[in-house]
Amino acid sequence: MKSGGNTLIGLFQDIIIIINEVFVYLIFALAFAFFIWGVFKYFIAGGANDESREEGKKFIGWGIVAFAVMISIWGLVNLLVNTFGFGGASRPCVPTFGKADCVSGSSSGSTRPQAAKLPTGAPPSPGSFGATPP
Repeated sequence: MKSGGNTLIGLFQDIIIIINEVFVYLIFALAFAFFIWGVFKYFIAGGANDESREEGKKFIGWGIVAFAVMISIWGLVNLLVNTFGFGGASRPCVPTFGKADCVSGSSSGSTRPQAAKLPTGAPPSPGSFGATPP
């Protein structure tokens, strides 16, 4: 974890880093644990007990609600950041599969994953792939 320094701004940066790197993931993990506990109570522990099945159904419902709220808030924050140009220096990279390191994307200091370079120009002609027409 990077340290922001001994100033008040550095303290706020440290708090934001802790929130982004620890707190957000902890909340998602807790919501997932509630959901899994509800599935366990509904299907495994409450097989014959209707009271346990109802309790499991409530845990599943609240777990789904928690995920929906967290993803909605994350989307709203990203919408506001991108709309009003707040920079995004403390914004995490978008999760991807494979190796996608964040690199410096603009002069404002924001970090974004590097986009794949697509070829430009005219589309290839039919015979350009080595196949000859009959």
